[in-house]
Amino acid sequence: MNRQPTERLEYLDSLRAVAMLMVVGIHALSYVTLDGTVREVTAFIVKSAAVPIFFLCDGFLLATQRAAGRPFDYGRYMRRSAWRLLVPWAVFSLIYTGSRAVLELAGLSSMQLVLGQSPLSILRAIYASAIAQQLYFLLSLFLIRSFSFATRPLFGLSWGLQLLVFLAFTVGFQFSEDSIKSICVEGLDPVLHALWGGQFYLAGAVLARLHQRLFPWARYLVLAFFVMSVALWLPQWGGRLIRMTIQLSYILCLYFSALALTSKRSAIARVGQQSMGIYLLHAPVLLKLVALAVCAVLGHHLGSFAAVVLATYLVAWGAALLITKIDRLRFLFGLPRQRTG
Repeated sequence: MNRQPTERLEYLDSLRAVAMLMVVGIHALSYVTLDGTVREVTAFIVKSAAVPIFFLCDGFLLATQRAAGRPFDYGRYMRRSAWRLLVPWAVFSLIYTGSRAVLELAGLSSMQLVLGQSPLSILRAIYASAIAQQLYFLLSLFLIRSFSFATRPLFGLSWGLQLLVFLAFTVGFQFSEDSIKSICVEGLDPVLHALWGGQFYLAGAVLARLHQRLFPWARYLVLAFFVMSVALWLPQWGGRLIRMTIQLSYILCLYFSALALTSKRSAIARVGQQSMGIYLLHAPVLLKLVALAVCAVLGHHLGSFAAVVLATYLVAWGAALLITKIDRLRFLFGLPRQRTG
């Protein structure tokens, strides 16, 4: 059985929906106190796959388009990427910087990142996503796409050569990460995270190349990569390459789960189509308000953590749906205005 690429790949939308839930979970860990092993396991579940999946999906899509023989205009691609990524980054940076200033003025924030700071310090905080932790990703992905003139030709290589390129890049990054960090801005530097994300971007391209071969085995590969990730994680082995192998095994388990289980008109895939809106809206303001309300009633434990994540996710999804239906607001998510006939 083969599943041919379509205009929208439902299994990638489903994968994005799950990844977006994990992104909310990452940020919720800052507001809900979890202790000991519970926090350690929860952090592993949400941190290991959340953002890497978005890089992986982007590499998968560009490789799929190349395999389908679609023409590629680098200038047009980058103009669309600027609209899709840089416009939301600029707009929400302004929105959340203003919101942060209001919170600081009201005495609701223990650290001042805006009030009393120089313009350069504020710009630095915006660049390093100190004000809104999720926004670095947009700049990082734009940087990765800016090298598509070089990476796209690689996607025409055999899967074996692509795998070698991925392994070489990954090993090189893993052993040079500390040196790269030393020259980057403290915090979530988009350049550092573009290089980090490049590992998963190239992995996505390899998966696209192998898609038709691996699809019939998807259900078996879910189990295989689940067992591998757990078996490697439980002994708590150190080492960069071991940790990367665990992370990739876990991500591949999720990827093949989406591939095997997603059907057409899947509800979770429809949620995944709003991942950009959820990503931009869920934090920091909405998540903070939801966490304060939920924890005031339920306290701090795994159940309240789950409630905070789910409530924030659903509210952000509903708000994203509403915004995308208002033509003049679609630019907030980097979307074009809808054409009317």
